[in-house]
Amino acid sequence: MALVPCACSPQVLSGQQNQNRQGAVTSRVFHEIIVPPEEAASFQDDVGRLWDMLNILKLEVKRSKPGQSRIDFFFLVQNKPEKLKRQYLKAICGPGDNAEPVITVMLPEED
Repeated sequence: MALVPCACSPQVLSGQQNQNRQGAVTSRVFHEIIVPPEEAASFQDDVGRLWDMLNILKLEVKRSKPGQSRIDFFFLVQNKPEKLKRQYLKAICGPGDNAEPVITVMLPEED
C-alpha cells in the first residue's frame, strides 16, 4: 500500500496544542477521494476536501473511547453540482517507523 503524507496541524487531529500526530492517507484515498474529478474542479479542490476530511476525523477522535485504534467515519464530497455523496473511510492509529503514533486514513476495504 502506498501512502501519501498529510501536512496538517496537530490541532486538526488531536484538538490539543501539545500533541503531535503524524498522518498519511493511502494512495487510493488521495487519488480517488481527496483529488476531485475534473468535472468537479470548478467547485471542489483537494485542499478543501482534505480539510473537510481531517475536521470530521477530529470530531470522531474526540468522540472515540480511550485506547481505540480504529475509527470508522464518513464525510461528504461533491462530484456533481447539487449532489453530495457520503464517502466512508477508516482511520487506524498504529506505530510509525520509530514507534511514534501515526494515523493512516484508508478506504474501508483497505488494510
